[in-house]
This record gives sequence, structure tokens and C-alpha cells, in this order.
Amino acid sequence: MGTGLVAILVVVAVVLVGAGVAWAWMRRAASAGRRAALAAVGDEPVARSADANSFGVSSAGRGQVRGNGTLVLTDRSLVFAQWAPARTVHVPLAAVTEVATPRSHLGKSRGVRLLRVSWRRQDGVEDAIGLQVHDLDDWVDVLGGTRP
Repeated sequence: MGTGLVAILVVVAVVLVGAGVAWAWMRRAASAGRRAALAAVGDEPVARSADANSFGVSSAGRGQVRGNGTLVLTDRSLVFAQWAPARTVHVPLAAVTEVATPRSHLGKSRGVRLLRVSWRRQDGVEDAIGLQVHDLDDWVDVLGGTRP
């Protein structure tokens, strides 16, 4: 076996091991995120739950990193628990001021419509979160928003 072939096999092995480690880490982060989302809603019955991708919270500015997480809806709350970095956004439904479907949020886009939920925080400041969800129209309907 030539040294070139050995080098290629070593590179392939390193890539496969790295991919396996990354996959295992994401599964662990996803599991922890789902538990965090359910813990955030406490004993409230879950009306729906789905994986989603956050484009950020307006009050945190444009510099935040997008992140996968779990979106949970109850009769009283909408909760997004991001897997990594671990953080939770809790939105009381009574505080929601708008549900919209823009194509970007905080200057970030993937060329698809997003779910943007705006709400008034306890301190009176308006805030919003942008999320990419698979069943966008269903989320908009259940949250009482309008579609373009």
C-alpha cells in the first residue's frame, strides 16, 4: 500500500470519527434542549412541540448565532429552548403583539418564510424572535397570525 493511499485512509477515518462525535454531541444537546423546553413550561399541558431553528431574539442584537432548538406551545406560553448555546426564550401568549412570516430576521435569511413572534416583555419593551419551522402555516394559524 502506497503512502498516498494510507494518507487518504487516515483522512477518511478522521473525518468519519469527527462526524460521529459531532452527531452524538448534537443528539445529546437536542435531548437536553427538549428537556429544558418541557421544564420551562412546567405542568402546563403541551399543545404542540417541534424542532426549530432560531434566527435570534431582537433584544440580543444581530451578533447572536443561529441555533437549533425545541419550540413548545401550551395554552399560556410559547417556549423556545436552544440546544447550543443553551438558552431559553419564554413568551407568555397574553403578551404576544404580532405573529408574522417575514423572509428574514435580524438580517439573517435562508430564502424561506420565518415565524416571527413579537411580544411585550414585563419591562414594557417590545421584543421578537425569528424561527424557521417545518409547518409554518400551522404555527401561524394556531398562534393567530396572518399569512401573506
